[in-house]
Amino acid sequence: MWEEFFYVLSGEVLLYTEHYAPIRLSPGDCSYFDSTMGHALVSAGEEDALILWIATRVHGGPSSGQFLQPLKADFRGRK
Repeated sequence: MWEEFFYVLSGEVLLYTEHYAPIRLSPGDCSYFDSTMGHALVSAGEEDALILWIATRVHGGPSSGQFLQPLKADFRGRK
């Protein structure tokens, strides 16, 4: 089982999930959920959003030496 937590440091985002209506989050807002639920986080403001995002495996450790790598994503199509 995997779990995720994120905290909005700056900007605004929309959180889309498999089971709930989308919600707009602002600096100081956070979310915690089971990673197996479908989810997406999209920047919703003029400025880029800065997010602290933590994903963890609750039981056991990484298998076969695989570790999560940092990912930079821009969902607004800018380079």
